[in-house]
Amino acid sequence: MALAGPTGKLFAFGRSDSSQLGIGRAGGVLAPGASEALPVPVLFPAREAGTGKPPFVTGVSCGGTFNLATTSSNQVYSWGFGEMGQLGHRPARGEETSDEPCPRLVDMSQARE
Repeated sequence: MALAGPTGKLFAFGRSDSSQLGIGRAGGVLAPGASEALPVPVLFPAREAGTGKPPFVTGVSCGGTFNLATTSSNQVYSWGFGEMGQLGHRPARGEETSDEPCPRLVDMSQARE
């Protein structure tokens, strides 16, 4: 991951075994084990309230198979391997946790204090 500080844009490169690059493709995601040699923009599907633009990323934390990003509006996004709940998304009733190919907003209203 590379954060272009002045622009708030996040770029990814490398191998994507678990969708950890966050660059899902139209019609599907990168095949397991596929890679990007050059930096490509991480695709944030959500829009910041009132701007209609992708979130302005202010920080990123990288794990081996998943990533987290914070934005200027104090929102948290996660993506990558999510089988063990490490992405912070509660599955729908009867569903299991799953991988996220693109950044997904973490519902911090559910956080325990």
